[in-house]
Amino acid sequence: MLNSRAAIATVEGELSGVNMDIGELARNIAGIKIGESSTPTFKEGDYTINASGSGHKMAQGKYVEQYNLEGHARSISIANAGNYYENSNVYFNTSKEAEPKIRQIAYEVSPDLPSGRNRSFTGREEELEAISKFFAQSALRDEPVIYAITGTGGMGKTQIALEYAYREKNRFAAVFWVTAATEETVRTSFVKIMQQIVGAQVEAYKPEPPDYGIIGASLGIQRLLDRGGKVSSDSGAIDDIRSALFSWLKAPGNRKWLLIFDNADDLETFDLDKYFPRSGGGGILVTSRRQEFSGIAEQANLGGLDGESAVDLLLRLSQIKNPLENDKNHAAVIVKKLGFMPLAISHAGCFISQVRIPLSEYPQYYDNAFKKAQSRVPKLGWFYQNHSLEASQKFKHTAVTTWELSFFEIQKQDMEAASLLLTCSYLNPMEISEDLWEDEPFDEESQIQVKNRFSLLASYSLIDRNRAGAFSIHPVVHDWTRERVNYSDRLQVMGSTVKVLGRTLRLPKLFRPNREWDGREERRIMEHAEVLCKYLESRLHELLEQEGADGKVNTLWAVYRIASIFNDQGKHKISMQWFQRALAISEKTLNEDHLLIIDIIGRIAGAFCSQGKYDDAMQLYQRALASCEKVFGKIRLYHYESRIAGVLRCQGKYDDAMQWYQRAITGSEKALGENHPLTLDIVTSTATVFLDQAKYNDAMQWYQRALVGAEKVLDKDNPLILSIIHNIAIVFYYQDKYDDAMQWYRQALTGFERVFGKDDLSTLDTVNNIGTVFERQGQYDDAVECYQRALIGFGKILGEDHLSTLKVVSNIGFIFERQGKRDAIQWHQRALAGCERVLGKDHLETLRAVNNIAIFFNRQNKYDNAIKLYQRALIGFEKALGEDHPETLNVVNNISMAFESQGKRDAIQWYRRALAGRKRTLGKYHPDTLDTARRLHCLLANTKVTASTREHLKERRKRRRKKLW
Repeated sequence: MLNSRAAIATVEGELSGVNMDIGELARNIAGIKIGESSTPTFKEGDYTINASGSGHKMAQGKYVEQYNLEGHARSISIANAGNYYENSNVYFNTSKEAEPKIRQIAYEVSPDLPSGRNRSFTGREEELEAISKFFAQSALRDEPVIYAITGTGGMGKTQIALEYAYREKNRFAAVFWVTAATEETVRTSFVKIMQQIVGAQVEAYKPEPPDYGIIGASLGIQRLLDRGGKVSSDSGAIDDIRSALFSWLKAPGNRKWLLIFDNADDLETFDLDKYFPRSGGGGILVTSRRQEFSGIAEQANLGGLDGESAVDLLLRLSQIKNPLENDKNHAAVIVKKLGFMPLAISHAGCFISQVRIPLSEYPQYYDNAFKKAQSRVPKLGWFYQNHSLEASQKFKHTAVTTWELSFFEIQKQDMEAASLLLTCSYLNPMEISEDLWEDEPFDEESQIQVKNRFSLLASYSLIDRNRAGAFSIHPVVHDWTRERVNYSDRLQVMGSTVKVLGRTLRLPKLFRPNREWDGREERRIMEHAEVLCKYLESRLHELLEQEGADGKVNTLWAVYRIASIFNDQGKHKISMQWFQRALAISEKTLNEDHLLIIDIIGRIAGAFCSQGKYDDAMQLYQRALASCEKVFGKIRLYHYESRIAGVLRCQGKYDDAMQWYQRAITGSEKALGENHPLTLDIVTSTATVFLDQAKYNDAMQWYQRALVGAEKVLDKDNPLILSIIHNIAIVFYYQDKYDDAMQWYRQALTGFERVFGKDDLSTLDTVNNIGTVFERQGQYDDAVECYQRALIGFGKILGEDHLSTLKVVSNIGFIFERQGKRDAIQWHQRALAGCERVLGKDHLETLRAVNNIAIFFNRQNKYDNAIKLYQRALIGFEKALGEDHPETLNVVNNISMAFESQGKRDAIQWYRRALAGRKRTLGKYHPDTLDTARRLHCLLANTKVTASTREHLKERRKRRRKKLW
């Protein structure tokens, strides 16, 4: 029999004088004798047919006879005619009476797509335009071009292909759909396609009945077509069908066809490439979760819907016909949570519609019952069908089943890759560094294995390798990965994630006093820790119970390091919670002098100090110091000595603080060197003591000393260097050198933005301080702009009632006051209300907010209101800080000025109290001491003049009375 794929050179042209009919032609070809010494030759005019070989096959060439019949060009393959004649199972009419009608092969084939057009299809105009443009530009090529739509399951790849087919069906003469999930589904699709082509040939015969013998011969499937025109689906016939289809696709003039290979995800068990035609002028559109098509196709990785289309799809499927603005806002929140994934949005819409809940409640269902919220489908009209199965076996695809198919394939190939994906489900899905799995010391073979696992996950589009060395996971896929694990088995996955982060947090690049420190990586790790802790919080005790002794200690160290990174990133509240959890468990498990316990205590003490709880902080630092002296040696000893000095500084005990700092510096320089990061940190803190005392020249010298040393051993963007630069700017600010201050602030700002980003706390703090410089320079609009940026940033990161946010609120109140705006007091009151609500009425920051409002009233000449608030602040400061603390004395001085403005002699005694206190605390020549002395002197002088004047007037009145008598 003739193999249609081996069909040979085409002979085309018009044969004049050919009188035999098709049957006779077939008989002549079939009668060629095989095994003769010479190859028989048939000649007709200038055209020749050669045949040799066995089994009545033509070895070289396909002879096509073309001649005019009924006024139309008709053609048929002589080789196929011969085969048809010998095939006794297929009807072939050779009678002289019934002259066959030779028809031209039809190239226009009606499409038979797997489902109707999706009425809910929304958006994707850019993607559809890109596909259309690609095929339009390739229309004149002589080989098929391939466009592959790739991406994670649920992004709507199939729906885009289906929509494109419906939109462009008139542009193409034929559109064929190949379900490419397995080799069997591809073969079944090819049989179906050939049946469609046969159907098109039948249409060409109308109104006359079709001659399937001629149709089969013309298509090269004569032995595969029965009397009723049905194409054989026997497994042995598929190669012939494929060859016949490829021949039809490459026929001259057949340039407007489109083959769609849907769900081409299996690239391991069979060779998909052999089912792609190599010749012909059509196009191939592929949809796949796999990422390996870029070598043979124009590959486009599909992302989520645009925001507007996503909201529109959700509202439509939720059956909200006339949505209000509030509905749209809730819908926007939902689609963002779902990562703009069409399939996930479709599930959400069905769930909302069927369960009949308001849009605002869906996120709660999603968080608490993920599988139910992401598996609801309608009884009718669901377009996400599994086309890889027979019609009787098709089921309705959900997001879960889509990803489970990929996960199952990954498990079969590499169980460790599957476990790696589960570990990632407790990390921030937006940016995961592959370095998290880097071994110490580096093991090249092990790392190659890890890289291969990432490649496998990316191949199935479960992760997206969006930049070198890092990848992301779609948020819904991320949630599914976590939720697919049984509750009891999740502890093991959490434990793996804790170990990954704990190991990473020991690396030099995450140790701030190190030249290799990487601020961006620190921020990324913190974001991973936030995700992990959300789930670990309630199950930490369970996890530790499953650990052995060594594993338990390692896990606690990991928790400590996670809490530390929260603290370093300004997440003080959450860091304190985790420090306290780790301490409570460690004290029950470990010796009281264990290094882990001491380090946790030190961190908690630092938090107490920043909250103004100086006595609590001092108690914990003293405990840590005592343990260091007994057990841990000098490095930690000097560290805690400097921390005790810091508490004393905050309490205004500057002489005591300086003694502790000098003790720490001396020891650190001797043991570690003058340029060790710990030594430089203590030097920086010592400079701050001078700054607090307004000894600006001394402060500058110490800051400069620290900066020179730090630049020798640390990278220019290290936080210690940037903090020193920031503090130097503060010195210039207090010296009224605003241009210098601005220059140094901007240098610090550039570094903080480069290392931490524009929304980092250090960045925003510097922005706020730049605002104060603008304010002092009278550039109020620039100042407000800085304050507003800081306010938005702090509010976003820390919340509206966080201390840093409220300080900016207070600054805005002062600048509005300078601008004469009536709402200035509202900003001050907002700051006070926030402090009282969050910190309590007696907290230092609350008292400072009270003092600020008093200053405002004083400037408004509302002295009674001002004095009342000053008195409240004074009582609080005296209780918290003592009578001689600089802040307490500032309030005393403010009260003095208020009484002076009222012309009350009470001002004298208050000035005297402020002066005496400032002399004791700050010294005779401190600027604040000198300012109080000047004010008191002027007040006393004015009082003496006033008294003298009164005496003079009294004497004059006396003399006048005497004169009258």
